[in-house]
Amino acid sequence: MSEESGQINNFNPRKIILPILLGLGAVGYLMYREFDAESFARIEWRLTTAICITCAILLTCVRVFANMWRIRVLAKYELNKRQAFEIVTLWEFSSAATPSMVGGTAAGLYLLTKDGIKLAKATAIIFGTVFLDSIFFLGTISSLWIYYGNLLISPNLGVGSGLSLMEAGGWVYAFLGAYIMMITYTSFFAYGLFINPQPVKWLLDKITRLPVLKRWNEKANAFGDEFKLASVEIRKQGWLFWAKGFFATGIAWTSRFLVVVFLVTAFVQVNDYLLLYGRQLSLYLILFLTPTPGGSGVAEFAFEGFYMDFIGDAGLGILIAGLWRLLTYYPYLILGVVVLPNWISRVFNKKEKPTTPKGESTLKATGT
Repeated sequence: MSEESGQINNFNPRKIILPILLGLGAVGYLMYREFDAESFARIEWRLTTAICITCAILLTCVRVFANMWRIRVLAKYELNKRQAFEIVTLWEFSSAATPSMVGGTAAGLYLLTKDGIKLAKATAIIFGTVFLDSIFFLGTISSLWIYYGNLLISPNLGVGSGLSLMEAGGWVYAFLGAYIMMITYTSFFAYGLFINPQPVKWLLDKITRLPVLKRWNEKANAFGDEFKLASVEIRKQGWLFWAKGFFATGIAWTSRFLVVVFLVTAFVQVNDYLLLYGRQLSLYLILFLTPTPGGSGVAEFAFEGFYMDFIGDAGLGILIAGLWRLLTYYPYLILGVVVLPNWISRVFNKKEKPTTPKGESTLKATGT
């Protein structure tokens, strides 16, 4: 029961307080530091502005539907649309309320098993989503990095800047660290999932036998067992399964990153939309390492540095950063609080279906 309570605590509505305070605090400080009444007065609220902001809102909705479609594809349509919506929403809520590196994968596994997905398949879905996310993200950002060079990472690294990659500041170090880390764990997981999971389990066991990490050894071994289950399940799938999953993943991520493109375009003239899109990938990669829930506070500060060469006005940059977080981050905190009671009521209070002569429910019979 304590483990059950611990999992439910991942969705505690009180968890939204810290990220909201951090985000609003960062925006408030930036407003205090950079606010310029004249720059706000110069903003032209045109028809284009309204259209672009509307498109940004619609893209936020498209992202939700794409993630719903993906999880249904990976679950072989064992989840209906309502289940998919609630799982995606609560999964995103858990991700938004925890540090980016921690994410919501443990919460996702819990949600799937509580909705009747067998452990092996639920674990495969979790690792499948992580794999698809990483492949799409690394493939896209690597291609854009080759095309634009270091300008993709920082406005200070344009042609003629005279700066080397390592001279451009702290954000570059964070980018390189996150990039190397993502390539490493994606390659490691891909080998384990598609070729041989045993070395992954062995390595996790050996690492967590070190004195500093010994208290995590039991959990690491449990993770290794789950990873082996996922590997067996994943290697059964054909190319069409992965093609659908990757297509849905691409729609979800592209929708997320295009929000910034439309928000910036709403207020200023953009000369290179692809570079603007690519900068969002670079920023997201850096947020992957942040210790705050969902990158709160850090995201708002970093936004100015990544997009100032496009926006050109600090006050306007703060406004766009606020709108960006309002559309891509805060909705999941609010939706999670709204959806959680309905999910709890449906999953924990539903009538048991007799599956044995003694009338045991399916969940009891399978021990989940």
